[in-house]
Amino acid sequence: MSSSDLSSELPNELPIPGPLVPRINGFLSLPRIVFGGGALSHQYNSEELLSGDTPLRTVQLALRYGITAFDTSAYYGPSEILLGNALKALKNEFPRSSYQLMTKCGRYGMRDFDYMPTRIRESVIQSLQRLQTDYLDVVHLHDLEFVCTEVTPRQTGNHTSALGEEKAAYGLREGEEGQIRGEGDQKILDAFAELRKMQEEGLIRHIGITGYPLYTLLRISLLILHNPPFKPVDAILSYSNLNLQNDTLLEFAPQLLERAQVRQLLAASPFSMGLLTDAGPPSWHPASPTLRSATAKAAQECKARGRSLADLATGYCIRHTGGAVPLVVGFSRPNEVHECVRVWREIEGSTDNSERLEQEEGVKSVFREADNENRNTHLSASRQPHMDPSTTIFLLCDLQEKFRSVIYGFEHVVASTNKTLRVAKLLGCEVLVTTQKARALGPTDPSVNLDSLGALHVGTFDKTLFSMLTPEVRAFLDSRPGIKSVVLMGIETALSLVDHPKYTTYVLADAVSSTNPAEISLAFARMRAAGVIVTTSESLAFQLIRDASIPEFKAFSNIIKEEKEATSKAVEALLLGRSAL
Repeated sequence: MSSSDLSSELPNELPIPGPLVPRINGFLSLPRIVFGGGALSHQYNSEELLSGDTPLRTVQLALRYGITAFDTSAYYGPSEILLGNALKALKNEFPRSSYQLMTKCGRYGMRDFDYMPTRIRESVIQSLQRLQTDYLDVVHLHDLEFVCTEVTPRQTGNHTSALGEEKAAYGLREGEEGQIRGEGDQKILDAFAELRKMQEEGLIRHIGITGYPLYTLLRISLLILHNPPFKPVDAILSYSNLNLQNDTLLEFAPQLLERAQVRQLLAASPFSMGLLTDAGPPSWHPASPTLRSATAKAAQECKARGRSLADLATGYCIRHTGGAVPLVVGFSRPNEVHECVRVWREIEGSTDNSERLEQEEGVKSVFREADNENRNTHLSASRQPHMDPSTTIFLLCDLQEKFRSVIYGFEHVVASTNKTLRVAKLLGCEVLVTTQKARALGPTDPSVNLDSLGALHVGTFDKTLFSMLTPEVRAFLDSRPGIKSVVLMGIETALSLVDHPKYTTYVLADAVSSTNPAEISLAFARMRAAGVIVTTSESLAFQLIRDASIPEFKAFSNIIKEEKEATSKAVEALLLGRSAL
């Protein structure tokens, strides 16, 4: 169907009354939800659907809901053409200035990659024509891991060690950021340079990169930053790395935003390319048989409780992307748009998400069980050691009132700390506190709710050492021989490293900070290199609670619900938002 046919017979898809999807106050001012055009392709849909008016109706509805940005690619077959035709037909209601277009170049088939500058230019020109526009808001180099020089010690498994003890093996050692490691890396730089030329010509406004391996996205973004003209990547679109089954983007985000100075992160594919749906993944999906089986089990459990797996997956991503990271969701039918917005409104407007949280944890436990069976699964679930409240202690380091004016995001550290103290009290975990030269610097800030702990606050130890491991603290820990897990909160925690081989040490990324925010990601890298697990207060809380059937879960879900806004602000400020906003 041509664009002239569409414009003469416009549908009238109406949104359900309610709040519209807002724009994020970030570098690109993108909406909270971005229209994923990959679904408008033969990989996901039939020719019958794509050749009818369904794409137009879907685009019209999305725009009317406030979903005013579109992500597509030259690789997605007819997607650019369908979007271009629909947007042209809707131009009277939605002029070009009212929405943003993002596309990709460099990948044109399953094994067809061409990053030659001439082909990159031809591809962008073709995208401009297909989308019927004279400029593109963002152009990404598509799936660059298939083109750049491969630098990794292994192909499968968990790669978060790239942020710590194995960073050299991943090409991420400090001082080597600008090293061109082979012909593939040079191809990336040449293609990026061509996009910069087109940016200067006004054809492109911003330039980004996309791919799956986060360690590759980090290395290449550093490579671009540390080679002429020494400017950062504007945007990175990461897919299948922030969802119910895999949330490793949260671990890589600080280094992408701070060390590589990436201006905007986008998270794509809440369904992990169709994996997290009731229908299950398409035949070409790289998931292993074990992972496919786990997905089917998770979908059955969701259905039994009256909710689809796609609903749960969408909600999880909306909650965890917060106010700093736009979520790219694939749409090809109006009902999918309605459903996504319904879930977004439920998440943003609900005063009780306890049932949803309970189901999320149930699904994540299914994937954890599958991961235990298949440690080397591609797209494998995030792995965390077992935690038991009875063998866990929390250590709060030097969160003193005199530091309030000099510690970055102090109020957010306090908020996350207080939430964690509520969880510790509920589960009966002891809390040990230190202060640094309290006579001069004052006691623990009075906004920290230590009094609520009662006897679980086992003591506050003043010190002069730049470490929590004073003789008094060591003696106390030795008096608790059952302790296996130590959780750190507070300030300057890089100097509070608990290196005792007896303990598994956790640091809560949204409950720690320092005077210089730029150094925090380096501190996390140092901790990971020493074997510390860097996580978030909410993720650790769910690790401790473990099972939604326990008597404490209702009270726990109320804590998560009541602390929702504070948690979102803390994650945005301390983990995702330092460079994104």
